[in-house]
Amino acid sequence: MEVNVSHTLLSYPLLFSFDFFLKLFMEKEKIVNDILAGVSEKLRDLDVEKISVVNSIKNNGISLTGLSVKIKNKVIAPCIYLDNYINDLYRAPDHDLYSVVEDIDRALRMALNNIEDEEPDLTFDLNKAKKRVIIRLINYEMNKELLKDAIYIRFLDLAITFRWLVEISGNKGDILVTKKLGAPWGISIEELYEIALKNTFRYSTTVITKLDSFISSLCLNGSNQTSGNECSNDLNPALLLTNCDGFYGAVTLLNDKVLEDAYNRIGEDYYIIPSSVNELIAVPGTFVEDEEEVKQLIKRVNEEVVPNGQILSNSLYYYCHNEKQVSLKM
Repeated sequence: MEVNVSHTLLSYPLLFSFDFFLKLFMEKEKIVNDILAGVSEKLRDLDVEKISVVNSIKNNGISLTGLSVKIKNKVIAPCIYLDNYINDLYRAPDHDLYSVVEDIDRALRMALNNIEDEEPDLTFDLNKAKKRVIIRLINYEMNKELLKDAIYIRFLDLAITFRWLVEISGNKGDILVTKKLGAPWGISIEELYEIALKNTFRYSTTVITKLDSFISSLCLNGSNQTSGNECSNDLNPALLLTNCDGFYGAVTLLNDKVLEDAYNRIGEDYYIIPSSVNELIAVPGTFVEDEEEVKQLIKRVNEEVVPNGQILSNSLYYYCHNEKQVSLKM
């Protein structure tokens, strides 16, 4: 279970004992049990086969606590994440547990109503893999637990993971390709990578835009009082590299054509700043006077601005046109 107060507490190591942390976790465990009991009571009118608390590991090692409900003759068990409810009840003991249970009950019933009775197509054979498997780029060190059972390729300080696209009751999602899931396919990881790479940029086209244009659009969408001109800088040569969804768009780091196109637009070799798992920033090499200063800036932004689950790396990368490759600036 993720404890959001850790950064504050660790700043005062002499003021908090083991007993303090034990009490903290025991209190949160009690909250989870209270929610479980309340929701179980609310769902008594349904033919519930199993209701349980599950822990799910997400990107960058973030662990979420969920409530999963399996209804008889339903093939899918919806899961409602509880972390925000738990934190609200912990920080405000007077917070209404009943209203939390009501909210979770409504969310579960809505999810159950959207689930079809027939078995969804979740057969993971090679022919379907050739159409449905894509890749994502994540941080290696921050995801070692997630990668234990996964099929992946190391790339610099990152990991290339494979995801299986699924659609259930009109809702789209994806599943991490594990060693167990991919074992029957009988193909090499290199072959899988080539298939998934093509699918990735077929389903979600790449986007290269001037960074100042992107910032201008954010300013105009975010405030009626701020003009795009006030936010942008025509002298800024930096480019934003992402995909049309703006979701895990940092995978463009693996697209040779995007890297080449960025070089042609910039006109020289360039640095690549890992803004997040969703996008990259390309900066001309001649515009960076101090690499260490940029690295410190990346680290600070990741610590203070980027949500934990969206951090890609604290590193700085460099694209060399002659070598046609990206390297890690140590």
